[in-house]
Amino acid sequence: MKKKLLIAGDSFAADWTKKYKGVCGWVNMLENDFEVTNIAQAGVSEYKIYKQLESVDVSKFDYII
Repeated sequence: MKKKLLIAGDSFAADWTKKYKGVCGWVNMLENDFEVTNIAQAGVSEYKIYKQLESVDVSKFDYII
């Protein structure tokens, strides 16, 4: 069973496959080894990243980036 990984952050951690087909970033490569939930968004501030983390139950994840 794969460990659960939560990714929060800005454009560095965003999943660009939703906008650009055929793009594979580092966050997508992690899906080989983890069950990834990515809530990162491009162009957000530290406050918005904090709000991202408030929006989920972090206790449901084994790792958080």
